[in-house]
Amino acid sequence: LEPEMSMGKALSFDGVDDYVSMTGSNSTIPKTPPITVEAWVKASVTSATARIVALGGSSSGGWGAGIANGGYLRFTTFGVKDYDTANVYANIGVRMHIAFRFNANYSVDFFVNGVKKETITSTAGPKSTTSDLMLGRQDGEFWPGVIDDVRIWNVARTDQQIQDNMNKELAGNESGLVGYWKFNEGEGSVAYDSTENEND
Repeated sequence: LEPEMSMGKALSFDGVDDYVSMTGSNSTIPKTPPITVEAWVKASVTSATARIVALGGSSSGGWGAGIANGGYLRFTTFGVKDYDTANVYANIGVRMHIAFRFNANYSVDFFVNGVKKETITSTAGPKSTTSDLMLGRQDGEFWPGVIDDVRIWNVARTDQQIQDNMNKELAGNESGLVGYWKFNEGEGSVAYDSTENEND
């Protein structure tokens, strides 16, 4: 655990084999849009595809959010489409808040530090999945660096909601919030979900 990432402690991943699996989370994490994913991150490497969160994988459908080679932001509907930004990317060693808003029309809006930077459209939705959520991994794509304050919503959060709340600690009972990991445990082997869904 790495201290003082945003609002407390954070989880550090080695980019090789570190990840967190949320057993039983498939029943509570949304598989189809609208979905909003938020996290504070700091990447130590940007030369390979890496996932912040993933529900599914290349052979199991679902979706994932992270970066592509070069640090460009990537949201993926596995087996359907890679939404890769053209001008928005994560810088090595820079702490930043990233949000991915997957809309009902299958477009994805990308936010950095509360500001919408790019929108990518699609005409096809995600494939269904029975997989559980993983933090820091999808198949062989592991996150290198720090992840903190991961939030998953089953609603399309507005631009203003994303900006106004990115620096605030939530209660865990906000409308539409289905997964919230603060990573403030400091010890042990469990990352606790602060919502009533208990995805930990």
